[in-house]
Amino acid sequence: AKRLARKDRSLANALLYNNRFWRGMYSVNSRGWNGRTKTSLNNIKLASKKAIQKLTDQFADPSGQKKASIQHEEAVVNEK
Repeated sequence: AKRLARKDRSLANALLYNNRFWRGMYSVNSRGWNGRTKTSLNNIKLASKKAIQKLTDQFADPSGQKKASIQHEEAVVNEK
């Protein structure tokens, strides 16, 4: 930790905090990993999935519904 403190003080502090005698070396949760962090990351993941789905819906039409309706409109216009 002393050698790390010269290069990266925050990393040295994290190492010292997580390796105290009452906190085992292989603790289940590290410092800062709690329910709030998990919820925040889950919200970011859901927001990104919604954004990707919105873009997919905007630029792709796998069922061909938009293409069929455009062709129908063009046929109606051409008949007039």
